[in-house]
Amino acid sequence: MNGKLDYWVTGYGTGGTFHGTAKYIKEKIPGTKIILAEPSAANLVGSGIGTKRNADGSPADSHPAFSAHPVQGWTPDFIPYVLETGLGLQDEMVEIPDGAAVGMSQTLARTQGILTGISGGATMWAAIETAKKAPEGSVLVAMLPDTGERYLSTPLFASINADMDEEELSIARSTPSHILEPPPKMSMSVEDKDRIKKAGQGITAFAEGDLQIYDPNVDGKLQGTNDLMNRVKSGASFSAASPKTAEPASIMDRIQGGASFGKPQAESTPSPPVETTNTPESSTSPQQQIPKENERFQRGSYARSGMAE
Repeated sequence: MNGKLDYWVTGYGTGGTFHGTAKYIKEKIPGTKIILAEPSAANLVGSGIGTKRNADGSPADSHPAFSAHPVQGWTPDFIPYVLETGLGLQDEMVEIPDGAAVGMSQTLARTQGILTGISGGATMWAAIETAKKAPEGSVLVAMLPDTGERYLSTPLFASINADMDEEELSIARSTPSHILEPPPKMSMSVEDKDRIKKAGQGITAFAEGDLQIYDPNVDGKLQGTNDLMNRVKSGASFSAASPKTAEPASIMDRIQGGASFGKPQAESTPSPPVETTNTPESSTSPQQQIPKENERFQRGSYARSGMAE
């Protein structure tokens, strides 16, 4: 290993990279200072408290200095054994304050075109802090071991909107290339919004059993039912009414008995009798008035009880 190296900066996960690299550097370039970084929220090594271990070397408990931190891959809730056996190789400890790792990762992407993860940002933050105190002309090495696309669901990208804003679109349009434009925003008239609102109210009303039907064959009383599909399939028509009354025993029985459904009709003068001939009985049923009512139902002209059409 040739050349000048004044500082080597790293964090730790299991501690393998720190232990192996620091040992090699110390053998080849003894004057190099090893800087070990860890989150301030989990300063396990910096606390000076060791990890209690089981007979096989595994941690017996969570480290008392540990708390949750955003630097994924760094600093578990115990001091790994391979890290512990390498402690003493470091010349200095640097604590990464809360928010510094994410902030540095974003700065690297924005100003240097380096898309690194949160641990990469933490390492760079420690390296910059080390450089501030280093003599002029010093050579520092910091390794950024991961890439930013692994962190799309983490706080690293929480401040970035999924869609481009107007400034970003303006920059994109300035380059002669294929630009995936955002879909146009759809506008809706007041009338359309009102129709959708009424349709939703009507569906809710049927689900709650609030709509009524008028059946002239049941003593002129208002009857209610939740059996919407059976009524539609059988050609029944519907009207809003209030208050809600008892459920009918069987809507199908009433239809089969010749019942018709719709708004009550005003009394009219009886038509003069019409002579009939001995022709087969007409198949015309009282349900001939239904198509008009069905048209109204399809237009969404019925809604919750008590609501005007």
